Amino acid sequence: MTKLVWALIDKLTFFAAALLGMQVPMWLVQYKQRLGGQLDEASLHLSRYQSIADTHTSGDLTQLINQFRVSADPATRDTGHVIWQLHDRVEDLGRQMVALDQSNIFQQLLHLGRYFNPDLAQATLHDFQPGLVLSLDALLLAIMFGLFVSTVLYSVRMSGSWVYDKLNYRRMPSRLRRQ
Repeated sequence: MTKLVWALIDKLTFFAAALLGMQVPMWLVQYKQRLGGQLDEASLHLSRYQSIADTHTSGDLTQLINQFRVSADPATRDTGHVIWQLHDRVEDLGRQMVALDQSNIFQQLLHLGRYFNPDLAQATLHDFQPGLVLSLDALLLAIMFGLFVSTVLYSVRMSGSWVYDKLNYRRMPSRLRRQ
């Protein structure tokens, strides 16, 4: 009877872990959407400065920024610094989008580990809507996650059983112990 219960628990654990593992690709989809929104917004703001650069510096945004940065007015210098930060942000967000769009799910997870943005991840998690991404990568990730959690549960159960057997063996009268 206990073997049947443990087999059922193992199967339910695998199923629950696989279902949870299938949420990772959905979270990544929503993370990319949020990242894309931030990129679009930053690009929109930068395009306004680019249009000024088109008019006054033959389209050279760097030259426009440098004009702001060498100004005698502190507010104008600070504005140049803000524009430069916006320029860097657009480039950084663009690189992240390219890396997330042109890779499989496992490479996306590695990229996310390298360039983790905690604010963006937290906001994505806060607004997360569960769902299923039906792709081979998502299915493989779900199976791997299910197997991992099931293996950990099995290992914990076997370790606990081994410790329990050792403790009971010591309590057993010596004449009943296996030699």
